[in-house]
Amino acid sequence: MDIKERILYSNLYDLYGDLLTEKQKDMIKFYLFDNLSMQEIADNEKISRQAVKSNLDTAFNYLNDLEKKLQLYALKNDLKLRLKEILNISSISDIKSKINGILEDL
Repeated sequence: MDIKERILYSNLYDLYGDLLTEKQKDMIKFYLFDNLSMQEIADNEKISRQAVKSNLDTAFNYLNDLEKKLQLYALKNDLKLRLKEILNISSISDIKSKINGILEDL
């Protein structure tokens, strides 16, 4: 897993992690946040590497499905970009116009 995927899944975990099972949460924490290999997790948990891989695959697929349906991560990123744009505007009327556009989109 490359760094971009790790960042994405860390963010998805922050948004949707409470919807995962405890086992899935543990696997993701060990893998993403503790930076353990699948084999290290398997050894620590006394399960097979395949069981770790299966749990991680299921959890990551579930996080992806949730994002496809709810799009909270995409919305958060879009909102960040739009707010950064507002910070660069000097006219109060332009700021109000941008904010009204954001509110209409929500």
